[in-house]
Amino acid sequence: MAKRDWQNGVILGCVIGLLLGGVGVGLLVRACERSEIEQVKAGWTLVPVLVFSLDLQAGVAVDYDHVAKMQVPELFVTPSVIRPRELEQFIGRKLRYPVSRGDLIVLGVFEPRAAPAGAPGSP
Repeated sequence: MAKRDWQNGVILGCVIGLLLGGVGVGLLVRACERSEIEQVKAGWTLVPVLVFSLDLQAGVAVDYDHVAKMQVPELFVTPSVIRPRELEQFIGRKLRYPVSRGDLIVLGVFEPRAAPAGAPGSP
């Protein structure tokens, strides 16, 4: 009888060990999946930016009717992209080249500002 009890104990121990090992592996896989999901989602948070609301030709002075707010993934927002809080600085500025409806408004699309009168290099 003692041998059979010992064998049953070994079998029971192996079964319990396998079950606990399976649970541990499952928890480890779940933790790794979460980490991968967070890495994939990184940079895809939507942030507000400004876009042109219609096609415009070079030389047009931008006004409020030419601009719309849009949400885009932060992954695509570079430092040159104009944010809604910066809009006032660009109203009245002329376009350096033609733009299309939906184009992100970036710093390089505007003609350089004229130097104030009396500034070095101004007439």
